[in-house]
Amino acid sequence: MQVLLAVVEDLYTFAVSMLFPWSRSITRIETKLYLPSSRVVSARREAMEITPYQAPETEYREEVETDEDADAHREYSENEHLQRTADVYPSFIIGAENSGREATTVRLRLVIRDEFAAILSQLPLGAHEYVYYKLLRRGARIAWPDVRPRTPGSWANILGTLEQVTVGDGATVGSVMEFVLPEKAHLAYVENVFPDGTIQISEADWPDRGIYNERVLVEDEWHALNPTFITIM
Repeated sequence: MQVLLAVVEDLYTFAVSMLFPWSRSITRIETKLYLPSSRVVSARREAMEITPYQAPETEYREEVETDEDADAHREYSENEHLQRTADVYPSFIIGAENSGREATTVRLRLVIRDEFAAILSQLPLGAHEYVYYKLLRRGARIAWPDVRPRTPGSWANILGTLEQVTVGDGATVGSVMEFVLPEKAHLAYVENVFPDGTIQISEADWPDRGIYNERVLVEDEWHALNPTFITIM
């Protein structure tokens, strides 16, 4: 079998050589890659002269604040403080109606930290809120007992049990004036007491809801109201 395969292979080789005689003369052509010679680029470096640092001829001197500068700075600080205060504390106008959305009402309730829970209800400014604000600005602090409501007409009874509070019928500067009328109970803040018995008061929610007011009452006028004066130490 192997002999037969060898004979067939020889016959195939002979047939190819007879049919394609030129195939034996094929030679491989090796190509050569010719690269251009590299260029030589000449570069010239320029020397850079570095000038050494020279200190300025004029010597630095720290500016000294003059008396005029100090006065101007002090005036600016005071004006800035006044502006910030005006942005925080309420301002009151006689006869102005202070509804629940008015800036004066909102600012006052923020200062007193909404002691009487009136922000959500959006009620007009109440007499008890205004008086409480005035007491806080004076530096008085009330240690409220756990009794509610704390509306006008109930302050003398609620606060009369505290050691820091005195309740009587004599007006003093900074005291709270409380009286009850058939139509409403009311609170006012005593601003001044004059030698003849006349008093000056400021109040909110008088004569109508939320309205800010100031009055001067002679002795006979405020006696007719049968008020109680609450003094908080």
